[in-house]
Amino acid sequence: MKFIGVDVSKEKLDVYIRPDKKHFIVENKPEALIKLANELEKLKPELVAMESTGGYERQLVRELVKSGVKTSVVNPKLIKDFGRSGGARAKTDKLDSGVIAHYAEVHHPHEVILASEEEEKLEALVTRRRQLSNMKVAELNRLKHAEGEIATDISDHISWIDKKLKEIEQKLQTKIQQSEELQQKGELITSMKGVGPVLTSVLLMDLPELGKVSKKKISALVGLAPFNVESGKFKGQMKIYGGRKEVRAALYMPTWSAIKHNPDIRDFYQKLIAKGKKKKVAVTACMHKLLITLNSIVRKGVKWTPQYSACTKVEGLN
Repeated sequence: MKFIGVDVSKEKLDVYIRPDKKHFIVENKPEALIKLANELEKLKPELVAMESTGGYERQLVRELVKSGVKTSVVNPKLIKDFGRSGGARAKTDKLDSGVIAHYAEVHHPHEVILASEEEEKLEALVTRRRQLSNMKVAELNRLKHAEGEIATDISDHISWIDKKLKEIEQKLQTKIQQSEELQQKGELITSMKGVGPVLTSVLLMDLPELGKVSKKKISALVGLAPFNVESGKFKGQMKIYGGRKEVRAALYMPTWSAIKHNPDIRDFYQKLIAKGKKKKVAVTACMHKLLITLNSIVRKGVKWTPQYSACTKVEGLN
């Protein structure tokens, strides 16, 4: 079985094939990427893996998936830690691609599921809304210590940001309403008490796997799957880490809303608190439960009912 690692940069790609120990370089240009995808498809690899690089890998991922090649995009920290665990000290693009290929062979990271054309159209708007929201937080922090003309200027900027956020929200809702696929998926998501338009648009954009993978995989993708912390007789509190922080952040406030207005999430939260769980742990568990319930709803194509939440178990926290 062949496992291929690709180290992606703005100008080029370093490709390493295991177990053949072959390495070659390809320009990161559309024509070259199409050709590379076709060549890799002929090799019938078990998996092609690469690190997430903030966007430089997107075109290659699209071409590989369109060619039917199993493809995975891995958190760079996981690759870095894996390389260190194997004793790697030197760092070159060739060595990095080899480490990525070896990681793919050992860990078999999950495959990429591409967003549909409609889902991709939301990306720019959701990203821009996130940027504006971060700008607003920064300006609000500055306003606390500002005076006079500076305070007025900051307040004016915050008002402008609020106006733009409303415009973007309207555009997002319009795009969802214009797409039958997104509208149906959105209606399923918002059928659950506590879930509103903001979380819905984030899930439609940043989590195209929703409804297409198992509850364990969807939890891991978002970084809400609890991991054991044990050593010898020591048994620590289970922890979460990694995953898509934008989705995790978007789940937080709707989870509090669900705790207040969704009987099953509220009962689950109160049950955990009664067991002595810290509030932060209980809320995280509710976020997990909310996510896997939504995954079930979208997968089955049936709107939410209380029975969904009641039968959804969160491993390690129930």
